[in-house]
This record gives sequence, structure tokens and C-alpha cells, in this order.
Amino acid sequence: MTSVEKVDDRQILVLWVPGSETRPHRAPDGSEKGRRVYYVRLGSETVNAEKNGVLDQLMQLTARVPFDDRRALQATVDDLREGKTREFLKDIRGGLLQETDTKSLYRKLRIATPVNGHDVPKNIGLLMFSDDPELWFPGARIEVVHFPDDASGNIIEEKYFRGSLQDQLRNALAYLERFATTRP
Repeated sequence: MTSVEKVDDRQILVLWVPGSETRPHRAPDGSEKGRRVYYVRLGSETVNAEKNGVLDQLMQLTARVPFDDRRALQATVDDLREGKTREFLKDIRGGLLQETDTKSLYRKLRIATPVNGHDVPKNIGLLMFSDDPELWFPGARIEVVHFPDDASGNIIEEKYFRGSLQDQLRNALAYLERFATTRP
């Protein structure tokens, strides 16, 4: 997917290349026979995974789907909040804000995916755009502990931030700004 975005009064072309669910992939090795091999990035170089002894590691790694990309079969897309999704897109000035169809929006953001004729949310969608991620992920909250200067470590103030990930971050940062000090 591509989109044209405006950054600092300049237009840039953004190429969206999401992680593949059917990885790893092979590419032609450049020989005339058209042999296909697995490539990986090692530092700043792209190398043949087999020749560099990392093919086994690659296969083990790719057998696991990252947590945020996993389908949340215990939830439905109705557990995602379109308003939170659009608020996030507005905050980041996302080009998908103009998308009017909710199902299409969720698919383009890759926070929902089709399964057996209906869409299900992905874990990242529930973390970012549900009212209460802790329903699905116990402990998915930010906890801040403050030891006041004059308490000698005996008295602590605990504060919990719940809600969608961006709500947690926004509220926790606002809370922490109360303790921020600047020095000359």
C-alpha cells in the first residue's frame, strides 16, 4: 500500500510494507538458473542466510507470529472503538482518516484480519483501540510509583493508568510532568 503524506510542508511517498504472515520468503539469487534463496540483513548488509549459517535461526524465528500481529479470536471487531481509531489518526495526521468504511479502515491499518468469513481484531488493535485492554491482556496498564523526597522510602504513592494504550501514555506523561524539574 502506498500513501502520499505531508511532512514539514513537503510531500513524501510512504510505502507500507507490513510483515508477512507466510514468511520467510525466498528471492532469486541472480544466477542464470534462477535459483531462489533466503536472504537476511546482518548489520548493513543483505546476505544469503544459508551461506552465513543463520538459516536455522531464521526458520525458528519465522515460525512464531509476533504478539501484536496475532489474531485475537476471543474478541470481535466490535471491541475496537472507531472513535479511538480516528482520534489516533487525527493525532498523527494519518492519511487513512478519510476512509469512511470502518471494516476497510481496520483492514488497512492491519488491526483486523478476515477469518472464516468475518473479521477479527489483532492484539495490537485491542491494545490501541479498545476501551479496556486488560479484559484481554491482564496487567496491560502503566503503573507509576512515586517515593516522595521527605518520606524516607516508607511512604509511596502509586498511580495506575488504564484504558487504550494512547490514553495510558497520554495520562501517564501528564502525571509525570508534575514531577519534572529543570535545572540551569
